[in-house]
Amino acid sequence: MSEHIQLDFSVLKKTIVWWEKKRIWFNIIIGINGVLALLSIGPPYFSITEIVGIVIFGFFMNIFYSTGIILAVLDSYYFRNKFNLFRFRHLFIIIGTMLSIIFTWVTAFAYYFPPC
Repeated sequence: MSEHIQLDFSVLKKTIVWWEKKRIWFNIIIGINGVLALLSIGPPYFSITEIVGIVIFGFFMNIFYSTGIILAVLDSYYFRNKFNLFRFRHLFIIIGTMLSIIFTWVTAFAYYFPPC
């Protein structure tokens, strides 16, 4: 006999809505740090290649941001909230944002001061 899994889609919806409401703040914080890093490290002008790189960097930072949503949805859907990641979401967003800020600065340094 097949077992029918009862899913609580309201929890999934709340999880996705919570993370998506925070995405704009994440993008603002990372964007400000990116501009500060580039202006303090790099030249005052950017070529088209650098502008494309900045857009691609922002795209990938948003993919990394989505791992929080994915982990919460996986916990809810596959593990039936066994790990209860919902209660750690504030910690995840703070740690993820801080690591993203560090990664932004490290990337700017690595771009303008490549290792010999």
